[in-house]
Amino acid sequence: MFFKTIDKYIFKELVKCFSYARGFTTILYLDKFLFMAEMIVNRGVNFNEMVMMMTYISPAFLA
Repeated sequence: MFFKTIDKYIFKELVKCFSYARGFTTILYLDKFLFMAEMIVNRGVNFNEMVMMMTYISPAFLA
């Protein structure tokens, strides 16, 4: 597929913006990841319950 110069520029800017947002979100979630790792190790919570918890926490945490 042949991209024009403007298409390449727009794509690079979108990827850059997405990468910054993803990195910022990951930094915000580090505290929650540590809490969840503790729950997995000490309380025996399985992976499916962790995914459900992350899904339920996400809207309130990112708002």
